Amino acid sequence: MCSSEIDYCDRLTVLLPYYQQHKEIRDIIALKNYFEPIKLYSSVYPYNSLALKIIARNFGTDTSGDNGYYALKGSLENESRDTSMRKANTKVDPIYLNALKEFIQNAKENNIPLFICFSPMYRKIPKENYSVILGIMKKSNTVQFMNYLEDTTFLYPNYFTDQVHLNEKGSRLFSQKVASDIKAMQTVTHESSIKTIK
Repeated sequence: MCSSEIDYCDRLTVLLPYYQQHKEIRDIIALKNYFEPIKLYSSVYPYNSLALKIIARNFGTDTSGDNGYYALKGSLENESRDTSMRKANTKVDPIYLNALKEFIQNAKENNIPLFICFSPMYRKIPKENYSVILGIMKKSNTVQFMNYLEDTTFLYPNYFTDQVHLNEKGSRLFSQKVASDIKAMQTVTHESSIKTIK
C-alpha cells in the first residue's frame, strides 16, 4: 500500500480506465488504497480526473502531447555538470523493486526479449545509487541492460532541461540511439545475457 507521503501512487490514476478490461493491472491499481477496487465498481470514477482532457480531445484543442509523448522544453545552456557524486538519501522503494522483478519474470515466462536501459543524466550518479537494481537484472540472467548514464553522446547541456531530464532535442536523439543499439544487439546475438553499452 502506498504511503500518503509518496505521490507516485497518484500517477496510477491514468490506468483506471483500463481496470475492467485488463485484470493484470488490478493488483497494481490496488496499491493506491484499500478502497480503490470498490470505487471502480462505478463506470464514471475511472474518468473523473480525465474529464477536461476528454473534452479537449473531442474538440481538438488538446495539443499537450504527441501520441503519449510529452516533450520537456528548455535547456541548461552553459550550466556546468554536477559531479558531486551525491549518494541517494533513501533506499529504493520495495514496491518498485517487486514490480521490476515481476516484469522481468513475466517477460521470461512468455519468451519476450527484454531490454532495460538507464537514460542519460547530466549529473554524475554514483554506482551504489542503483546497485540494487543492477543486482536484480544480473540475477535474472535474461535482461539485456543498456547503460547510458555516462554516454558521452549526451553529455552536453543543450540536451537537458535540468540535471536529470533530457529535453525534446535530447530525448529524440536518445530514442534514435536506443532503437539503433537494440537492432545491433539483436543482429549480433540471440543469447540471453546482460549487455552494457558504453
